[in-house]
Amino acid sequence: MTTDTTRHRIQLTLLDGNGDPLVGLRTRVTKLRSSSPLAYSLTETGLLFRDVDYLTQADGTIDIWVTDSEGAHIKVLSADGTVAYQKDITVAYTAPGLTISDEGPVVATALVMKSASPYVIGEGNNFPIDAILVYSDGTTSDATADLEAVSSDTDITNFTGGNIYGVAPGSATLTFSTTDLPDLETVLPVTVDPYIPAVASYFGAVGDVITLVEGASRTIDFVLTLNDGTVYGGGVYPGFGSVSGVSDNLAIATVNGRNVVAVSVGTTNITFSLSSLEYEVVLNVVAAP
Repeated sequence: MTTDTTRHRIQLTLLDGNGDPLVGLRTRVTKLRSSSPLAYSLTETGLLFRDVDYLTQADGTIDIWVTDSEGAHIKVLSADGTVAYQKDITVAYTAPGLTISDEGPVVATALVMKSASPYVIGEGNNFPIDAILVYSDGTTSDATADLEAVSSDTDITNFTGGNIYGVAPGSATLTFSTTDLPDLETVLPVTVDPYIPAVASYFGAVGDVITLVEGASRTIDFVLTLNDGTVYGGGVYPGFGSVSGVSDNLAIATVNGRNVVAVSVGTTNITFSLSSLEYEVVLNVVAAP
């Protein structure tokens, strides 16, 4: 895409799978990320097509000018009305290490993964990944929805449904392309770290000192945090069982599970257990007002 102070020139060449030009396809130009017509758009011959379709030429080219300062959205329709091609033409963006040329038709020149390389993932985990296509004029479009990949070792990692999967520990590579541009590839090394079992990193009550009026009761809430960041509460701790408690002085308080009953005025320590974990709270029982 070339520009002057008020106009943006958009040049595209559309070919079929055999490299032959696609002729007579209907092209519509709308506002960027919108279906609203541009206020003004024209061809090199001066034909306005704000509200009409522009047909691809004998060589499969689209050569138009638009006046929107942000760019435009190009949509090319086949004879049956299906979308053959579409792309947001935005302001210039230059990816690192790429050479940009404004000469000739605008074509995709690179597929860039928006991730660290090598990509590290834990065994048994899966995460989404994003990518962009970079064009010869420096513009970009989001390629995430069209990504596909081939793994060098599917026993270690694979890519499906937009996610990278860590199957087993080791290293492999994923070779990415898009459904529309299968020959434009980029390789992403992937390292899968061994699975780390989820174990508790914290077990404790909300409040280390509890005060109850004589004769009252309270169900204590506990927070269980695992080393993978998972947090449980509300009495539900999958894989760890249920909470039990023991009072140091049954004359002052009794305990049933997480429920504490204040019997008489005084202070006692209560030890709560969850699996092999323990947590101690201080209970102060005060006289009723």
